[in-house]
Amino acid sequence: MKRIKWINPLYSPAAVFLGCLTLVLGVRLAKVSSAIAVPVAIAVSALSAALLAPAAAKPNVAKTSARNPALETELAAMRQQAQTLAQKAQKLSAEAHQILNASPYMDLLGTVQFACERTCELPAKIDGLALRLQGEDSILSVSELQRQLQEVRDKLQKNPGEAVREQLHKLAESLQRNIQLVRQGQDARQAQVLSLSTLISESAGVLQTMKNQLRSLDLEDATQAAQLQSLSNELRDFQENLDLLVAR
Repeated sequence: MKRIKWINPLYSPAAVFLGCLTLVLGVRLAKVSSAIAVPVAIAVSALSAALLAPAAAKPNVAKTSARNPALETELAAMRQQAQTLAQKAQKLSAEAHQILNASPYMDLLGTVQFACERTCELPAKIDGLALRLQGEDSILSVSELQRQLQEVRDKLQKNPGEAVREQLHKLAESLQRNIQLVRQGQDARQAQVLSLSTLISESAGVLQTMKNQLRSLDLEDATQAAQLQSLSNELRDFQENLDLLVAR
């Protein structure tokens, strides 16, 4: 019988996602207490990472490109950012369940946990993007970047909140710079990855603010609950904006 080699689940985006999914299903559908659901989710992540490691190793090696070492470095750093953010989102979801698991706040709990679910999906999306950007057909096209830019402009016309609007303006400027790079015959992949890295960092800031507000939340203060709801919506919007760059 082959011995299982245990590895850190944070190095496997799929394992992180499965752990988050187990946590959400446990606390929201099966109504299991977070004291039980969290250890089970961690165990699922660890076991999944061990089982998926052999299958995941070969594709990553096969797709790695040495033509752009700076791109590889940025992608590795972004993967780590995404994995760390997913881990924090998983913990925040469990804390939210402990604090908000009462009937007057079930809607707020659902909003927070949905935002955390979307965040837990990020490592797998980043991993897929990394494989694409390092493949043979990885060079970004003007038409692709223009499509992303148009989607950003469409979102701006929907009058988002101030924080999301500011972030969309930054994203539009970044995409316009990348279009110019491609038109000049330069490789815009690294600039695209840097834009994504910035979005992940901003998402991490929103997640930390949510955590701080959740821990100091006065359940009798409707204003505080509304602020937490707004932050959850903002985090969800950030994930949607990340999808604009990740999807292809």
